[in-house]
Amino acid sequence: MPEKLPTHFVVDIDGVLRCEGKQLPGVPEFFESINRHAVYTALSNNSRDNSDRVATTLRNFGVENVKPENALTSADATARWMVENPCSDETRIFVVGEDDAGLFESLDSVGLPAQNDRLWNGKTWDEYPTDVVVGFDTGVDYKKLAPAYNAIHRGARFVGTNPDAEYRDAAGNIMPANGAALNYLRTTGVDPTVIGKPNVYMPEIALHTHGANKESAVVAVIGDTFEQDMEMGLALRRAGWEVRNWLVLSGVETYGSASTSSIRPDEIFEDIKDITRRIS
Repeated sequence: MPEKLPTHFVVDIDGVLRCEGKQLPGVPEFFESINRHAVYTALSNNSRDNSDRVATTLRNFGVENVKPENALTSADATARWMVENPCSDETRIFVVGEDDAGLFESLDSVGLPAQNDRLWNGKTWDEYPTDVVVGFDTGVDYKKLAPAYNAIHRGARFVGTNPDAEYRDAAGNIMPANGAALNYLRTTGVDPTVIGKPNVYMPEIALHTHGANKESAVVAVIGDTFEQDMEMGLALRRAGWEVRNWLVLSGVETYGSASTSSIRPDEIFEDIKDITRRIS
């Protein structure tokens, strides 16, 4: 019996569609091939982006007919989770994140705007936050982390958009990412609730948005990391989805790391052009 082709693709961006800020070859052809028989969502753990920005990125890559449901970021997923899981009758959010970036926009779009200036006067709390939400911030410093640290100590819920420890900048340097800030705040003795990959919450939002169900969907998870992407695929499988875990070697991982990892992808591809040949 021939193997069923995926009906739904969950596609990482960095390391799969672009690397060090540059578009990788074969992106338009890859999505053209998907669109013949399946639907897709491009997922980003980068909370500086929101779904609109990711959709714009796809269009700039030459991908045609990109719809709002074709993109999802950890910022949008976190905002949705906050709405679905209030911890107080009056939610008061203190945000660590880049000013006017994706996380602030996403929270504002669901009616839960950050209240940093109203809550914290620079020295003391005028009113205590119910939640501290931490997203990637390349300008993070003590002035931002200190009130967040204090609020968590005082009982505020600690929420992180994503756990990525590091990223590769446009010059190819390995730099600290949101996981570094989360680890700083973990010294409060409180672990964050992390919404983004590899948590199953974000890909399940994407799948349900496309009307997928566990009885009939075949999900291809395409990514370049074991800790976020392939682990997310395993989490979906544990949640009852039929999953193809496909690793590409155009980003973080290599054949060497694949040979030593405890996670075994279903297939390994050089890049998305290799996947296009597989599904065409």
